[in-house]
Amino acid sequence: MIRVYDCRSESREIRKITVDTRSLNLNGFLQVVRKNFAIASHELFVLVTTDRTVVDSNKFEELQDGCTLYLLRHSGQALPAATQEDINFVPHYNTLIESGTYEYFAEGQKSLPCSLAELVDNALSATANNRETRTIEIRMLFDKVFGKPAVIVLDNGCGMTSKQLNNWARYRLSKFARENSTFESEKEKYVRPAPIPRSLNSDISFFGVGGKRAVFHIGDSVRMICKPADFPDVHELVLSKEEFKKKEQNKEDVYKGTILNRKPGDSSHVTDDERFLRDVIAEETGKESFTAVVITGVCPEHIDYLKQHFDGWTRELAHIYHYYIHGVDGNDLRSSCKKSDNSEVKIDILVTLREKPPKSPRVKNLREVADDMQSLYINAAASKFEFGAFTSNGGRVDGVVRYHPFLYDRETYPRDPYAALGNDLNQARGKRDIFECYWNGRLIPYTTVSEFDWCSRPVKGATLPEECYFRISGVLFTNDKFLVNASKLKFMDLELKLKSKETIFSPGSNPQVSIKEFTQWLQNCHEKCDKQVKFLSYIETITRTDMSTKRLQHPWAAFSSIELDGKIYKTGQVVKSQKTLPILYGSVVRFLLHGTHDCDVYATGGQVEIRREPKALYDKVTKIIPISKIDRTVTDESIMKHIESDIDKLPEKLSVTWPEGNVWPKNAVCPAGSPFGKGHSFLDVDKDLFFPSFAETLTNLGSYTLKLNTVLNEGGSTVYGDKQLPSFELKFTVKEGAAESFTVGALSSTLRVGVPFNIPLQIKDRYKHPTAPPPTLQPVLECSDLELTYESVICNGTTFIIKGVKAKGKVQNYQQSKSYDLKVSLPGLKNDMQTIPVSLLPGSPHSLHVKPDTDPIKVENGNQAAFNVEVHDVAGNITANPKQIVRCQVFTSLRLPLVVADCSSSGAGQLMTKSINVIIKNGEPHMLKAEFDLPSMKHIAPVVINLKVMPSSRISQLKLFCQGEEKLELKNEDRIEWQAGGLLQNLFYKLYDESVADVRITAEIASSIKVNWTPDVNQRSLVGGRLPDVQVPTQAMEEHFYQVSYQDLSSSFTIVPLPDEPARLKATLPQNTLKLGEVFSGHITLELVDQYDNVTRGLTPACVKSMTVEAEGLDASSITFKWQVGTSVAVTGVRFHSGSLGPREICFNYSTYTERVIVKLTAGVPSQLKLVSGPEQPLQILNGHGIPTPFLVQLCDEWGNPSPDQRVSSTSPVDAEGKASFTVNGVKGTKGYYQLEFRGSFNSKPIPGPSVNLTVIPDPNKPAQLQVNYNTSATFCAGGTFPVFSVMVVSDEGSPITTFNPADLSMLLWEGVSSPSTSGVRNGLPTRKESCPTYTLVCVICCHTELFLSSQDKFGNSAGHNLNGKVVVSIRCADEQSRSLPLFEGKTSTVQMSLNKGSVHINCLILVLSLSLVLAQVQNTYNKESALKDELNRINIQDIENLLKEKTAEVERIDKMPRRVCSISNNFSGPDVIGMVGHLAFISDNDAAAVISWQLGSDMDCVITRTTEAANRIHHDSAGTQQVMAFDSIFVQQGDRSLPHISNGHKLFDPPGHPVYAKDLLIFPHEQQKCKIVFKTLLGNTILMDDLDSATAYRKEVVRNKIYCPTILTRKGHRVDSRGKFGGVQNRAPPIHKLKVLGAPLPRHYYLLKEQIDVLCQYRSAVVKREQAESDLNNHLASLNSPQMNQKEREIEEIKRQLEDIDRQLGEGYSLPPFSVYF
Repeated sequence: MIRVYDCRSESREIRKITVDTRSLNLNGFLQVVRKNFAIASHELFVLVTTDRTVVDSNKFEELQDGCTLYLLRHSGQALPAATQEDINFVPHYNTLIESGTYEYFAEGQKSLPCSLAELVDNALSATANNRETRTIEIRMLFDKVFGKPAVIVLDNGCGMTSKQLNNWARYRLSKFARENSTFESEKEKYVRPAPIPRSLNSDISFFGVGGKRAVFHIGDSVRMICKPADFPDVHELVLSKEEFKKKEQNKEDVYKGTILNRKPGDSSHVTDDERFLRDVIAEETGKESFTAVVITGVCPEHIDYLKQHFDGWTRELAHIYHYYIHGVDGNDLRSSCKKSDNSEVKIDILVTLREKPPKSPRVKNLREVADDMQSLYINAAASKFEFGAFTSNGGRVDGVVRYHPFLYDRETYPRDPYAALGNDLNQARGKRDIFECYWNGRLIPYTTVSEFDWCSRPVKGATLPEECYFRISGVLFTNDKFLVNASKLKFMDLELKLKSKETIFSPGSNPQVSIKEFTQWLQNCHEKCDKQVKFLSYIETITRTDMSTKRLQHPWAAFSSIELDGKIYKTGQVVKSQKTLPILYGSVVRFLLHGTHDCDVYATGGQVEIRREPKALYDKVTKIIPISKIDRTVTDESIMKHIESDIDKLPEKLSVTWPEGNVWPKNAVCPAGSPFGKGHSFLDVDKDLFFPSFAETLTNLGSYTLKLNTVLNEGGSTVYGDKQLPSFELKFTVKEGAAESFTVGALSSTLRVGVPFNIPLQIKDRYKHPTAPPPTLQPVLECSDLELTYESVICNGTTFIIKGVKAKGKVQNYQQSKSYDLKVSLPGLKNDMQTIPVSLLPGSPHSLHVKPDTDPIKVENGNQAAFNVEVHDVAGNITANPKQIVRCQVFTSLRLPLVVADCSSSGAGQLMTKSINVIIKNGEPHMLKAEFDLPSMKHIAPVVINLKVMPSSRISQLKLFCQGEEKLELKNEDRIEWQAGGLLQNLFYKLYDESVADVRITAEIASSIKVNWTPDVNQRSLVGGRLPDVQVPTQAMEEHFYQVSYQDLSSSFTIVPLPDEPARLKATLPQNTLKLGEVFSGHITLELVDQYDNVTRGLTPACVKSMTVEAEGLDASSITFKWQVGTSVAVTGVRFHSGSLGPREICFNYSTYTERVIVKLTAGVPSQLKLVSGPEQPLQILNGHGIPTPFLVQLCDEWGNPSPDQRVSSTSPVDAEGKASFTVNGVKGTKGYYQLEFRGSFNSKPIPGPSVNLTVIPDPNKPAQLQVNYNTSATFCAGGTFPVFSVMVVSDEGSPITTFNPADLSMLLWEGVSSPSTSGVRNGLPTRKESCPTYTLVCVICCHTELFLSSQDKFGNSAGHNLNGKVVVSIRCADEQSRSLPLFEGKTSTVQMSLNKGSVHINCLILVLSLSLVLAQVQNTYNKESALKDELNRINIQDIENLLKEKTAEVERIDKMPRRVCSISNNFSGPDVIGMVGHLAFISDNDAAAVISWQLGSDMDCVITRTTEAANRIHHDSAGTQQVMAFDSIFVQQGDRSLPHISNGHKLFDPPGHPVYAKDLLIFPHEQQKCKIVFKTLLGNTILMDDLDSATAYRKEVVRNKIYCPTILTRKGHRVDSRGKFGGVQNRAPPIHKLKVLGAPLPRHYYLLKEQIDVLCQYRSAVVKREQAESDLNNHLASLNSPQMNQKEREIEEIKRQLEDIDRQLGEGYSLPPFSVYF
């Protein structure tokens, strides 16, 4: 809407109208104005805005809704009366989104903690009424896995309704403004909370400002998600800076938006870049109420701060909400049992930070923060002083003052990293204020209170040390009667009100806090808590008689040193007293502390004994004063100075004065030539002195020393009273004088124009000493014929350098230099000018000059262009330099080659371009640009010349015409529609030159005219400009290209043949064969075509009513004719239900057109079986016999026609004619009548068939069972004879068989109760009895072996229990061969043992090892060595060690050879980890490895574990970023399928491209079985072939056989997926270097080398063993003949003799203990 004032007339009242311009342009708007103000058509007027801008079409588009226009006679007309203009002063959205930036940054550096605190304030207010734990979480998601970075603040508070959410979005709508709103819907009744301790009432969300400021300070967008209690819906509101900008650009109301209302858990509206919201929304389910503040678009600087200073800003938040988190008493960690009020609801403020892996998530509960300032204050305090304050307006303040004592060697006052410390005193608090201020329990960070009158140190009469007042901290808790600013960073009036006279301070119940009470508390803290003085080095315990009170005289501990305020005071150290009369100066004698102490101890005070100084004056006088009276600020130097000032008996000082004010101070530095005038010295005592005098002028530089000594006249002594008399020593230095002249340093003999050079000047003084130049020295350079400039001057000590001197001017040429005199002047010096001879050559290249310099330069098309080029220096001189190559580039559509000229030697050259050929249109000249540059000198600007290419007389155009009733030009690439089979005649051509003038056609020109549609061209016609006729093709819609060319010119056109009139009806069948009873798989297409079979548009939608179809046996019930969009009719439902098989004619009729087509009719779907042939009936079959004659069954359709369909399922295969042969090999059953039925199935549907009756009769010659009779009560001994068994064979008929061979019977005996076996005879036989014992026992025993032998029968049964006698033990070989055997003790071959009750117990048998056994072992070792040597001889190995080294080196070389490896890093290992997919398999072929790895894709980095538990563990440790797969959760079908082209072991076709399963190409180095299953799961039945053509052909044949074809990969990188799709980037593997591929296995030669190395190592081991065996043999032979062995043999003989004597004494009744042995 636009308001228009009519201000044209000064006498008439101003009229106004309001026009709706939404559908008007400027003309329509002017018509409305004319109509409303009745403006005549001839009357002139103008419309202007209020700023007098004339409204035109562009300005009209810019007009905004609600603007005001004036209707005037002219734009400068004055207004006849006052008018009103509507304005809109809605605040800019920056008021909302940038309000927090200044607030937070203007106050300090804690912007982010303070802005987050605003959101926590809202959460605390929202959870104020929670009955259970109040949970507030600050969740920070800075991992791209979750989407874009976000900061989320969640609470379990009361939530907000949609109206409350709307109120939240309104800026500065405080809770009080909502209460006083004039709109009922906006009113929210505010109830002030009841007073509670410390005002911890959570009423801290006040102003309607903080939340908006905070979110837009942190990010660019906020999403508020809330659900109020007892409401089912969740409300969402999004505010974003981007949306505000978009609305402003679209001229929409910025402060309007929408609230999304949804059910809990619905995340369908969430975009992918904010996918973290899905997890947040998923948490909504089950929550009664909540609020979530989601901030996105977080500033990168904020993200860095939040991540890098995580501990810092969480500590700040814990400080702000300290008392909400820990309660009214704060976080007192020293209390073993904290006081807790069960009525208080616990508050948990959690902070979580998720970053990009491998960094782990960080989680912190602010309750766990123990280093925030309030926690430090509370836990460092030794005592506290509580008070209250009350203002006149109801304001209440609860205050606490805490004392932090000095302990031992340090202040315990907590250090605040953000506060400044005092520099004058070692003060604990420093410059910090005492009180931090809390408002409704929440810290106001930028307001502190320094002190109150009652807690400040008195100016007069203070008894406590000053530092005690610096050891207190405090905190003030206010209610909401004190004002804070909207950002809750500062109090507005706190300190003013507290220091008002009307404010009452009260400690507990007292009406007023007094200075006395506070001072008394502070005094008590100081005396009881401070530990300031440390007494060191205990000496002794003494009694002091100087003390007036006897009780205080003893005990006093004496110490030699103390530590006070970080300083050590020791015995003998000089000190000064303070606040004593008089002030004492002296040295420490000892330190005294009252009490019994015998070691180092801390105390708050003590006393010190001082010996006054100097000794000569005070004669060992001592004083005892408190240690606190020691002046700790004074220095030892000042004390000694005072002591020395008392010694006035000797001269103290030698004073020297200088005449005429020429004072030379100590360490003076004077310039050369300074006069050293007369001087005299005097002493301040009355003695005879010697006064020297001297005068000299010093010009030499250096250091000097003047010494004056005080001497006595008598003898010239310098010592008096053991003290050195005063002397005077003056050290001074003579330096260089002021600058007066200069000299010029070395310069280059040859200089170049424009090339900067430096002029070094040496500044000198009057005596030619190098000296520093004056600070304001400015040089002047002069030279005739040259322009001189310089950049700057620098001073380096005594050297003055003129930097960057440049000379410009004309010189002779590039080969000869010219000499000049360069004058250098330094105004201000005494000798201020020097002349320097210099030679000047041309300078460095500066510019490029091209001739001719006319613009433009004309060139005829097809000719060359010539240019002269020169390289100039900065002064315009031609200069020559190395690599001075000038190149020229002419820019045409066909880029001409570069031409170059070498100007290195002369500085000039000539360039000739290539022939310039451009396309000139309409005879107009063509403008080109030629660029000249020096490629090796980028600083020289290129020169661009304009070339004007003029038209030439060359033929440049060829045009075609068609001469009919009118002349028609055929433009190049024209499309011509012409009747199919027609003739295009009267074609002509013309030629034009570049100036568009006709070119006369000559025979020579005509001979070069070529056409592409016929080789027969009449040259005479071509000379006349006529072209051959064109025969149009007969096939419609097939474009044909025609071209006429002359040399490189051509003109072409395309003819599109159009169909002729309809000639016949055409029917197209979808298939040539059709099964009886079925319809065509597709529709039959009917079209009207012309004589050339081109489809015409003769059919219309109405023609379907006039079409019919006829055929023998045709089922016309379901035939339909349907119009196809275009030019055809589709016929569906054509089916035959009767008639013979074979060719069948179908006739289609429409109007006068008839079309007949032939279709081959085949048998229908198999629906029955017929028995064609079989054995004669009736059938009788012996049981167990078969039917020799086969049954032949035929498949037939429902009309009885034989069906050759081989897809029918039957127990016998169906041949190509549909016949199946069944042979019955055997029939088993009881005697009776049976029926044999033939059945089949097709597509899971049964097909009925015939049945045959047969009779089964028993076989009299078939054995059916055995009947065995024997004596079941018989018993026999083991080894005895079985009883007689009577066996009868019974036939199937039940009669005995007498014709069987008895030798065919067999009997098996077994031991046990189940299956028979060939070992042992136990159960099922007569009970056995013990047999007679066998008396032959053979035992082979080893030396020193204890044996137990027992007698057994030959069946292993224990026997001979009643036998006694002798057992002979001997040793023999198992092969009965004669060889050397070991002997028993005594060198006997046998030993006799006593047999008692069938058993013998052998305690010990001692064998003497024969030498032959050792030899046998050696021989065995030689045999093994020989066998290994034979193996080595087969591979021609001579030197074992050298060959081992050679083979090992070869293995190492192969290991180091480059081969394909998987580049994916594997960071997971362990017993439960099989490995990462990319490292589990190898592939030899590079092409196969690339395409298979690409197919695996993202599975390459998947970790395979043995168990699901291990997979879950990895998933948890990687925060869900690592994909895993557990082997125990994989299921695959057992067995391997054959390739699709193989069925039942036979190939269906010969496949191209060598197909193979991709998984079969994999090589698994470890855990082959598990890896096979893993890759079978990942790759499935994916096939690999050679190329794409083979793959598509293979799939076509597989599908044609109605077999599923899996995905096919090719070695060229193509993929044909299981649906048949291929092509495109998504189905083509990238190059192998861009892939993460499977590795390549080691070559087979590597493993062969490994085997050879193993064999060589075995051979080497055998040789070592052989040498060891030989050594053992030699040692054994030596030991057999040793004296020790002979002595042992004699001892054995003696023992043997003794045993025989003992045996004789015992008699014959002696026997060995019983024993048994089982063999």
